[in-house]
Amino acid sequence: MNNIVVFFIGTLLVSRLFSETFSIIPKAIDVVDIIIIPFFLILCIVQRIKENKSTVFRQIGSLIVVFAAISCISTIVNWDRVHLGPVYLFVFGILEGPLLYITLNLLIKDKNDLIIKIFNFYKLIIIIEIITIFSVSMPAFILTQDPDKVSGTFGNNCYQFSVLLTIMGGFCLGEYYLQRKKSLFYLVALLLFLITFILLQYRTALPVFFISFTIGFIILYGRKFIRLSMILMIIGLGLGYGMNYISSSEVDLKYDDLLVLAANPSVVLNYGKVKSYVNTWAMFEEYPYMAVIGSGPGTFVSRANYTFTIELSSSKSKGVGAILQSVFGNQNYYTDVQIDYILPLYGMEALFGSVQINNPNSSILANLAEVGIAGLIAISILYGMLIRHNIRFLQYAKFKKDEILIPLSTSLFVSSAYFVLIFPLDNYMEIARVSLPIWLLFWVVSNKVEIDKNADRNKFFDNINFVYSK
Repeated sequence: MNNIVVFFIGTLLVSRLFSETFSIIPKAIDVVDIIIIPFFLILCIVQRIKENKSTVFRQIGSLIVVFAAISCISTIVNWDRVHLGPVYLFVFGILEGPLLYITLNLLIKDKNDLIIKIFNFYKLIIIIEIITIFSVSMPAFILTQDPDKVSGTFGNNCYQFSVLLTIMGGFCLGEYYLQRKKSLFYLVALLLFLITFILLQYRTALPVFFISFTIGFIILYGRKFIRLSMILMIIGLGLGYGMNYISSSEVDLKYDDLLVLAANPSVVLNYGKVKSYVNTWAMFEEYPYMAVIGSGPGTFVSRANYTFTIELSSSKSKGVGAILQSVFGNQNYYTDVQIDYILPLYGMEALFGSVQINNPNSSILANLAEVGIAGLIAISILYGMLIRHNIRFLQYAKFKKDEILIPLSTSLFVSSAYFVLIFPLDNYMEIARVSLPIWLLFWVVSNKVEIDKNADRNKFFDNINFVYSK
């Protein structure tokens, strides 16, 4: 079972290199999560596992049930509007990360073994991505100056790749914090991932990227300002030199646009990202009940809705819309609320060459509009709890000085902070290759902490019994 989990996550992270970049394997491999997660759930049901689990396990399980119940109610209320395919894909997309955590807690017997395997896997994926960046992404970017090519093993989606960059960067930061013999390698790798993020030109997420790492630095180093300053100086000099070199060449990264935007921020009010929220409010005014329970899963601006509508009528080089259509049938999945409030936004002009500022897709908006305030509150509690626990795990890792826990918990915190902060920018909550690696890290770190605490508790009682026995 442990090897299946590692193979699954490995396939998820590298498959698009072969299905999209090289086009040598079928794109069906990109939806392996739709098969594996339900398979894990079936195994849990068949084995009828009823072990007592941790408080975190019970909290996440309860929130999964609450969100699923809200989605069912929203589906029933909006029965004339919803379609089975988008409903399933929306609920599954939102919950598959938490479900992975739940099923692994129930299925994995030798947790220490899987923890070590995942730790070694993330070290391996760092090497794989470095090789891919230098051998595939950078040459393609230099030839085309297309930032979409800076995507590592993520095929045609460099923005999704940005989350993996935070996972790997956080891992390297944790390894450098340990100051081992190989720490210089991890510092150079961290610098490479920062430069790679800049090259993929995800300008709207750039501040979030640096905020996530800055908070990670602060938690790790605390008052060790001298040491922290030295690290930041090295990284800053490297970035400064790299940016200076790039700006002197013919490559235009367009980051000057951020300064123009900062001088006149009100201009964004005229573009799709903001107008989508205004239009959602207009929908609530027309249909007041939707403010509470939403317009129905997969009916408005979620990735599920996008996959069954926009993606099916556009290029098939991205996404897996055609595959899902073959499963759920070929029909018109457009809804009245999507046509009235969202579709007009896709035709608006890009701002400063960026389609993201005009893109109405957003995990926050998708939950608010499709399952209402009730669904948004449930999912906000879930991810708020995730961040709160991640901070505690990182602090515990520092206290224990554990050589496995520190890199993993640093990676978890930095990536989950970045992941949550970019929810307003696109439907990342529903994207498996973005969410599942983070929830897998959460499973690894939370179980590692629980195992260590139980070991410390047993050691304490063993010492007490030893004393009394004498």
